[in-house]
Amino acid sequence: RDSADTALTCFHCFKAALRVVARAQYPSLCTISKEGAPSCRAMQPHFPDASFTTVMLGTNPRSSKVRELLANPRCGLMFVDAAGPAYVFASGRMALHPALEERRRRWVDSWALFYPEGPDKGFLALEFVPDTLQVVSVGDGVPGAAVPEASSWAPPTLKRTKDGRW
Repeated sequence: RDSADTALTCFHCFKAALRVVARAQYPSLCTISKEGAPSCRAMQPHFPDASFTTVMLGTNPRSSKVRELLANPRCGLMFVDAAGPAYVFASGRMALHPALEERRRRWVDSWALFYPEGPDKGFLALEFVPDTLQVVSVGDGVPGAAVPEASSWAPPTLKRTKDGRW
């Protein structure tokens, strides 16, 4: 950015989001429990590509998160870089891929620590598709409010367009 230009651009916020996500090791997956309360747990993702179109995750098919996602696929991933300080909250939908060929295709070798039998047994592939990103990254010049003088304290928020762009 030009130092004289103080306006945050979508591109600048998106690039900051990618840097935060790359530094955040274990994001929290947040679903809605059967009681209607938030239910969050740390996950080991396969990080998104440069377009942040999907995030791959894995879980045991008998886990509570699977039951919650079957009831309501809307969920969020919270990526925190404590050293930043920075965070990205991505909200969207989770797709479950139970078919063996899909589990094998989406498998990430680092998940073998949690699933020693690999994708063939006791593993379910999850595909998170974000539609909204909230970004705060002080070090990247993305403050906690999109416009510090605004009456609300809302972070810059990126929304995916119908054609898949941010």
